[in-house]
Amino acid sequence: MVYCWLTHSYTRYQHSNLFTDRQTPLTTHLWNLEFLYLEFALRLLEFDYLEFVIYHMDREALKEKIIAKWPEAVALEGGEWLNVQVPAENWHEIALWLRDEGDLYFDYLFCLTCVDWLKHLTMVYHLTSTRYRHNLVIKANLDRTIPVIETVADLWRTADFHEREVYEMYGVHFTNHPDLRKLILPDDFEGFPMRKDFEDPINMIKL
Repeated sequence: MVYCWLTHSYTRYQHSNLFTDRQTPLTTHLWNLEFLYLEFALRLLEFDYLEFVIYHMDREALKEKIIAKWPEAVALEGGEWLNVQVPAENWHEIALWLRDEGDLYFDYLFCLTCVDWLKHLTMVYHLTSTRYRHNLVIKANLDRTIPVIETVADLWRTADFHEREVYEMYGVHFTNHPDLRKLILPDDFEGFPMRKDFEDPINMIKL
């Protein structure tokens, strides 16, 4: 969209009646500045725009590529973006592939959370490619009694504090996390406040 706006502005500059009919030293100077800015911006964006056109994947293309590489993954219906459920024990290996695979390049984990379904927990990871602008949601079910999954803080730094928050609020243990300790709650706090069966008789909180 930015590229299209710049192209439109560049064309507008070239055919502007304001420039040809009302030319003064001031307007000439202002138009020249705009022209130089637009030309520079177009050159700067040209390569990224071409990469976006060539490598951006829609929902179906992403699903086919992921399932072909990881047959155990399951594409889920619904949602604005493609949702894929993966085995928790394979998550770190899959995450590394999603980040480093050339035409995927999911270099940014922008959201990490957990959902309590009472029978099990589900980890949810929202990924995006800042280069190709495709998005993906990964889900992994965990045993509610002993919820364990490997950290991805070594792959995406945003996972560091997010995993610590999930650890204290849901009780999920992230193996190999560099600093797995409570983020907000006091060390002696008992229970997991975001679980649906959590009760706090002192503050009368019941979810």
